[in-house]
Amino acid sequence: MNFHDTSIINEADLSDALFVKGEFLNVSALNFNSKQAKVLRNPGEIGDKFFVPKLQGNQNILRNLGQNFRQQQQVGDANQ
Repeated sequence: MNFHDTSIINEADLSDALFVKGEFLNVSALNFNSKQAKVLRNPGEIGDKFFVPKLQGNQNILRNLGQNFRQQQQVGDANQ
C-alpha cells in the first residue's frame, strides 16, 4: 500500500486489511499528526508493516506513528 505523500486527518482503520507476506505500507512523506489522527489495527499487527525508503526527511512521521501506538497502548507496535 502506498501512503506516500498523503494525509491522514482523522483515522485510518486498517483492522480489516489483509497483508500478504512481504507487503508493506510506504509512509514516506505522510502527513500525520498523532494528536489529531489515528492509525488503527489490532495490537501487534501493524508496527512492522511501515516502510520508509530513507530515514532522512521521515523522522517526524516515524516519531508520530510511535506516539500514535503508545497513546493506544500498543507499545509493541510503537517499538517496531
